[in-house]
Amino acid sequence: MTELLYSGAGCASCGGGVDKLVGVKDAKGQQTDFTYDATGQLTSEIAPGDPASRRLLYVYTDAGQLKEKRRDADGDGLVGSGDQLVLGFAYTPDGKLASKTDHLGGTATTTYGYNAQGRLQSAANAAASYEFTYFDNGWPKSVTSGSRSVEYVYDAAGRRELVTVKEGTTVLQSLDTVYDATTKELKEIVSPAGTFAFAPDAWGRRGSLTYPNGVVATYAYNAQTDWLTGIGYKDDAAGPLLLDIAYPEHDKVGNRKARVEDNVATGYGYDATYQLRSATTGPSVEAFDYDAVGNRESGPTVKETTAASYDHDAGNRMLLGRQFTYEYDEFGNQAFRYLDAAHSKFWQYSWDGENRLIEARLVKAGATLRTVSFAYDPFGRRIEKRVVEGTTATTYGYFYDAEDIVLETKAVQVGAGTPVITDTQYVHGPGIDEPLAMVRNGQSYFYHADGLGSIVAITDAAKNIVQQYAYDSFGMVTPSNPDFENSYTYTGREWDKEVGLYYYRARYYDPMEGRFISKDPIGLNGGINVYAYVQNNPVNWTDPSGLAAVPVPSGAPPVPVPGGGAGTGWKWNPNPQNSRGGSWGPSVPVKGRSQPSASWDPEGHWDVDDGTGNRQRHGEDGTPMTPEEAHGKKDKESCPTEGVTAESVAAGAAAITTGYFIYRGARMIPSVAIPALWWTIPINATAM
Repeated sequence: MTELLYSGAGCASCGGGVDKLVGVKDAKGQQTDFTYDATGQLTSEIAPGDPASRRLLYVYTDAGQLKEKRRDADGDGLVGSGDQLVLGFAYTPDGKLASKTDHLGGTATTTYGYNAQGRLQSAANAAASYEFTYFDNGWPKSVTSGSRSVEYVYDAAGRRELVTVKEGTTVLQSLDTVYDATTKELKEIVSPAGTFAFAPDAWGRRGSLTYPNGVVATYAYNAQTDWLTGIGYKDDAAGPLLLDIAYPEHDKVGNRKARVEDNVATGYGYDATYQLRSATTGPSVEAFDYDAVGNRESGPTVKETTAASYDHDAGNRMLLGRQFTYEYDEFGNQAFRYLDAAHSKFWQYSWDGENRLIEARLVKAGATLRTVSFAYDPFGRRIEKRVVEGTTATTYGYFYDAEDIVLETKAVQVGAGTPVITDTQYVHGPGIDEPLAMVRNGQSYFYHADGLGSIVAITDAAKNIVQQYAYDSFGMVTPSNPDFENSYTYTGREWDKEVGLYYYRARYYDPMEGRFISKDPIGLNGGINVYAYVQNNPVNWTDPSGLAAVPVPSGAPPVPVPGGGAGTGWKWNPNPQNSRGGSWGPSVPVKGRSQPSASWDPEGHWDVDDGTGNRQRHGEDGTPMTPEEAHGKKDKESCPTEGVTAESVAAGAAAITTGYFIYRGARMIPSVAIPALWWTIPINATAM
C-alpha cells in the first residue's frame, strides 16, 4: 500500500497551509520527500535512498513560474553556488515560455516565438527550427522546417482533409482523408501507397480495413462487452486467411486470458493487481514474480530464475537483472550496462538536462565498438539517429506530422566515400502508433498489427508476407527476415536494434528487463515505481508516450449520452490500441447514427464526441469547458499529487519538459474529427 504523508500545523518548510504532500511512502517503506516555500510551491524533492547531493531544487520567478531546476550538489538543501544548474527557463511578459536552456555539458538553448494572437510562431534549437502559420480561425495551416513543410486543409467540420508534405515546392507526399457523408465516420485514407478503406460494423466500431494491395482485415468483438476478440487478415474479402489472431477469453475486467495466432495458443495468468504472472505457449512457459512495488524478482524462464538474482536499490533502480549489472547517474538515468563480470565490456549512456538519451557507446577492453547518438527537436521529438561502427556511419533523419514520422532519410557513408541515400515514406492510421504502410525505393509495404498494436506481419504489393515478428510477453522481438529493414514493431513503436531498446518518445524501454531505463518524466503521477512498464501488464496495455500506462477509469462520464434515450447510460469499452486504454460508449446503441463516445484526458477533463464529428469537453464534475480551458492549463484534478516531483513541476509549469509537450499533443490527435492542434497548445507557466 502506498502511504501519502501530508504536512500538519507548524511545518515551517511546507508552506501554503497544512495540506501539502511532504512524503510518499511505498509498500516497501521507501519514501520520497518534498519541501515547499511559503507560497506553497515545491522547492525540493529527494528520492528514496538518495544522498543529499542528489536532492533536486526548484527556483521560481516573482510571478511563480519555474525559473531553474538544480541539483543540490553540495547537499546543504539551499540554493547557492555549490549547486549544479540543470535547466533554466525564461518567459515572455505575458507568461509564455520564451526559452529553456540545458546546462548539462554546455548551454544548449531552445527558443519559442509567438504571433500577435499568442499562437506559437517559431521554435528552434541546435537540431531543428520550425515556423508555423494559421488560418484566420486559428486552425494550423503549415509548419516549415528548413526546406521541408507540411500543409493542412480542413473540411467544413474542421476535420483534416488534406495533408501535403513538400520539399520546397515539390510535393513529396499527399494524404487525403475521406469521411462518410452520412455517418461522418472515417471512410478512406488516400496515400502514396494507395487507398485504405475503413468500414464500421453495426455499432460504429472498426469492422474492416481494406489495404491497397487487397488484403482485408476484419475485426470481431464480444457482443456483451465490446472487447476485441479477433483480427483476421485475408487475401481479399472472400479469400483465405493470411493471418489470424484471436482473443477468445478475458477476465472480469477485460484482461486477455488467451491469445491464439495461427492456431498457436498462449494462456495468460495475472496476480490480484493484474500484473502478468505467466504466459504459457505449449511446453514453453514464461513466469514472473514481483516485489511489493512491481520490481521483477524472478523470470521469465526457469533458467534465469535460478541463475539470476534480481536486485534493486531503494529508488527502484535495477542493479542486477537477467544477465547484466547496472549503474545510474545522479538523476536516476541508466549510465552503464555491464555485459561481463569484469566490467570490461559495457554500454555507456549519456543524457541531457531533460533526461533524454543522447548517446550510447558499446565499449570492449577500452575500445569503442559502436556509438549511437540521438538528437531531438524543440518539442522533444527524436529527429536524428546516428550509428557509427568502424568506418561506417549511418544517419537516420526523421520528419514529422505531429507525433508521426512521415519521411525518413537514411544516409550510409563508408570512410570518406559518398553517402548512399535512401528515403522512406510512412503512412499512418487514425490511432496513435498505427503505421499502415511504408514506401521505399518505389515499393509499397503494408503493416498488419495484432490487438496490442504490435506489428506481426508486413506484406508487399502482391500480398506476399515479407516479414513476420514474434514477441515474448514484454516485447523481445524475433523477426523472420532479419535482412528486411523496418523499425515499427512492438506496440507500433520504433525498435532501435543497434542499442536493443524501444523508443517510446519520452523514454527508452528495455524489453529484456521489462522496464524503462530512466525515470518517468511525470514522476509519481505515473505510478509508485518510476521505471515500471505498463504496471507489468504488457498483454493488455501500451504506453505510447513513455509516461504512464492508461488505467481503466473508475467512473463513467458525469454527462448524458448525446442522442441517447431515456435510461441510456455509459458503458466502458476497453481497447489497448486506444492511447487512453479504451472509451465509454452508450449502454444502449443510439439508432440511425454513428455512436457517441467519451474518454478521460489525463490533462484533467472529459472528451465527449456526439458521433457526428462534434466534440465537447467537460470537467470532472461535468462542467462544460472550452478547448482553451481544457488544454491551456493543467487543473488540480489532473495532478492528484500536486507538485509531487521535479518533472511534473516542469511539465506543469513550463509545459514542455522532457517530451510532455508531445504527450499532450498526442492525446488530442487520435480523434480524426478535430484538427491536430499539437503545436497550438498554449505554452504557459500555469502551476499544477
